[in-house]
Amino acid sequence: MSFLSKLPYIIATILLLIGGALFFAFPIRNIFEFYIRYEPNRIYLVIPILAGSYLVPMYFFVMSTFFLASFVDPGIYPRESTNEEDDFRQPLYRGAVVNGVSVRMKWCETCKFYRPPRTSHCSICDNCVENFDHHCPWVDNCIGKRNYKYFFMFVNSLSFFILNGFGWTAFSIILHNQNR
Repeated sequence: MSFLSKLPYIIATILLLIGGALFFAFPIRNIFEFYIRYEPNRIYLVIPILAGSYLVPMYFFVMSTFFLASFVDPGIYPRESTNEEDDFRQPLYRGAVVNGVSVRMKWCETCKFYRPPRTSHCSICDNCVENFDHHCPWVDNCIGKRNYKYFFMFVNSLSFFILNGFGWTAFSIILHNQNR
């Protein structure tokens, strides 16, 4: 694979690492410093401590699901041994009975086997993937049967983390503007 095909994954990794570091370096630290400097009774220090106590594990969860979605095998079927003389004689579709239901399986010209239902060939990865959903350039992997749950958890946890990040950053800006 070329560098350009890996570029979205590299950008996503850098944005996740730098974005998380900047968030913890500035808004959370500013909130903490505000309560140390301007609140004499220090009872309000609980607010930034609570923010950090659930945002740090959430950030590590986001990063771990990102890397799991990137590196877990999506359900790639191994290629069959090449038998060139029989390849042109294979019919495009073949019927099979799965759990009492008749299904049509399509011949994959690249992988040299009949694909089971919900299996598709990814033109980017050049593999047949079971329960293929899509190829995500941001995680640089196909999303299929074995890594779909990690991808789903990554997207949801990242959304929740970003919403919390916006909220805490807005709170930090409000505190900073009140005490100018």
